[in-house]
Amino acid sequence: MGLSAFNRVREQRAREAAIADKEAQKKQAAKEKADRAAAGAASKLIAAIDTENPDAVSVVGARVSYNALTADQTALVDNTDKLAQAEKDLLKRLVSSAGETEKPPAKKKQAQGQ
Repeated sequence: MGLSAFNRVREQRAREAAIADKEAQKKQAAKEKADRAAAGAASKLIAAIDTENPDAVSVVGARVSYNALTADQTALVDNTDKLAQAEKDLLKRLVSSAGETEKPPAKKKQAQGQ
């Protein structure tokens, strides 16, 4: 193989490598865009939680959304502390209300003379 044939092969390989690099960059950009979108959706659900009076639907919905994220996506969510606090507050409220509603029934007085 002559020098010009060698150069043509080398140039062809360089073009193929450049094309492969561009394709990899496009795939990476698409992945990053999808990661940001998924993380953004979970962040919005977390941000929508009423911190004064968290309800089970919003807290559980935000947790399910967050748990469905990949590791790369969870790294993009910056308000997980709000979710954790809402879960704690909701649990405290549920336990407190369960304690109030589940008191044992009072014993009935037996009728006298029976």
